[in-house]
Formats: sequence, structure tokens, C-alpha cells
Amino acid sequence: MIQIESNRANHLADEKIKNLIEFIRPRMKELSPRNKVILDILRHLKKSVYKFKQTANVMAKELDLLKSDDRYKWNLVGPELIRFDPWFMAKVKKVEYRYDLTLST
Repeated sequence: MIQIESNRANHLADEKIKNLIEFIRPRMKELSPRNKVILDILRHLKKSVYKFKQTANVMAKELDLLKSDDRYKWNLVGPELIRFDPWFMAKVKKVEYRYDLTLST
């Protein structure tokens, strides 16, 4: 997210996503459903050359899952320090992401 947010060259973000996938691959069984969905969205984002709106359209079902209150709910004390779904939608809308405490639960 940092590479994407800082508007650095796409190849740097590509490399970070590739490394993340390689790191996670042997641990896929341990990954939460939410993190699996996020990984799928990141893969598509990379394939679309960081076209957020296109990715949001194709991955709309997955983005909706991240907003749900079931097993895809954001875990405040989990590894996702910045909540992915509001950050992603800010990128789709081309607005600055601002942390919102009301989204914390």
C-alpha cells in the first residue's frame, strides 16, 4: 500500500505484491478469509496496472465481503494496520484517504 500510495513507479509496487504473494503462499491455510480476499484484490490490481476503478468493478463482490460483519470483518489488532477497503475506495474515488475512527469496528 505504501508503494501505491506514494505514487512510485508501478514496478516497485509490483515487486512488493509479488514478494507478499511468495511469502504468503506456504501459509495460505493460516490466512484469514479477509486477508485472502485482499490478496486477490491486490493481484487483480497489479494485473490491471493499478486501475483502481476497473479493479473495483471486477472485484465488487470481494470488496463487499470486506465490509461485512461476518468472518471478513476487519480485526483491529490484526496485521492490517490500515483498513484496506476504505483505503481502496478512496483510491477509486481519487480522494485522499483519511482514517475514520467510526470504521474501526
